[in-house]
Amino acid sequence: METIVFNRAVKTGALIFLHGLGDTGQSWSMGFKSLSLCNVRQIFPTAPKCPVTINHGTEMPSWFDIRSLAAIKEAEDEEGVKKASSNLLAMVDELNAEGIPNNRIILGGFSVELLRFIQP
Repeated sequence: METIVFNRAVKTGALIFLHGLGDTGQSWSMGFKSLSLCNVRQIFPTAPKCPVTINHGTEMPSWFDIRSLAAIKEAEDEEGVKKASSNLLAMVDELNAEGIPNNRIILGGFSVELLRFIQP
């Protein structure tokens, strides 16, 4: 997974920001670059490319397959959601191992249903 990281040496806090469908971590990192977040490690991963059903199977960066635009009550692509959740939680575990506690880690994103399915 391609990941852009600003302030890699910072161990006081972290922001993991996830992009929306078809976007990349790099594009969002450019917007954050101008912010004065020098005391926060900023992490912008890019989802792997996979076929997305609602876009006629076109391969694009996506955290998991999206099969419809209907309100999501449960994960349609349960395997994809579990894999993406596991990868995100692994990033948090790495930060914990470096001494950054959970209460100093912010998970955020733009148009990211994945955050609804995270199981600690």
